[in-house]
Amino acid sequence: MSPRFRPLVLIASAAALTVAVEATPLFSSGPPTGMASNRPNYANCTQCHSGIVNSSNASLTLSGVPVVYTPGATYTITVSLTQSTAMRWGFEIVAQDPAGGQAGSFTVTDPNNTQLLLGAGSVEYVMHTDVGTKPGTPNGNSWTMDWTAPAAGFGKVVFAASGNAANDIFTTTGDKITNACVSSEEDDGSVPLALVAAQPNTIYAQRNFTWLVPVRVTNTQAFSQNLFVVARIKLPNGSYYPSTGWLYGPTAVSVNAGATKSVTISLPIPSGAPLVSPKLEVFVGTPAAGAMNQDTFVFTVVP
Repeated sequence: MSPRFRPLVLIASAAALTVAVEATPLFSSGPPTGMASNRPNYANCTQCHSGIVNSSNASLTLSGVPVVYTPGATYTITVSLTQSTAMRWGFEIVAQDPAGGQAGSFTVTDPNNTQLLLGAGSVEYVMHTDVGTKPGTPNGNSWTMDWTAPAAGFGKVVFAASGNAANDIFTTTGDKITNACVSSEEDDGSVPLALVAAQPNTIYAQRNFTWLVPVRVTNTQAFSQNLFVVARIKLPNGSYYPSTGWLYGPTAVSVNAGATKSVTISLPIPSGAPLVSPKLEVFVGTPAAGAMNQDTFVFTVVP
């Protein structure tokens, strides 16, 4: 199969994000929509629960997501969250196109433990119910649902999720928040050799701090690949930073057949960085094949 590059649509303006929700313990009946660490704002459970994202040995995995999907086919997706000290569990998952629109459709197959709500733009979010938080359950929990792939010609789908491994003490403190992201490509005869999806912990890059952007690389092939991740910034005036080369990378990542692996872009934001909203462009490829796939999102530099 020859490498293919799908042009991606500009994701969204990174105007200041305001999440107008009142924090309640775990949102046991279900979190607000738009908290799956997903596009365009990448908000997650930390909007209402304190804690550091992707820390404290918590693990969130999305199994059953097809690396290459058949248009119109239905797949069973399982969200699994584990953590050694937590005693209550919550999650939210979404499937979107690279621009943030709905991709395919979810079906709730376990209504006792999961529910589906529509968010902005009629995007579907599957999340836990009150019963589905499994209070008092140690070590971990999992939830299942079905996803039906979109029609032919749709292209790349990005599954994003956020999970809360909670301590079940009826406060919003001390919980462990973890995000996950997996890409899936349409089986249309020209599947890229690899896929890339960025999932920043925040779209606000603060001066004098290091901004972290986890990047998920998926190997679509039936053999292991040594892939390379690079990134650059496109400024609002259309110029690039740096003007030549890459701001990040090339960083090598070895990915087994059909697997997804994460790397984290670490960008120190200098004190004199302009307070603008540029785009971060992330690419995956090899020296021989060039860029196989890209992801792009708008972020904002803040004081």
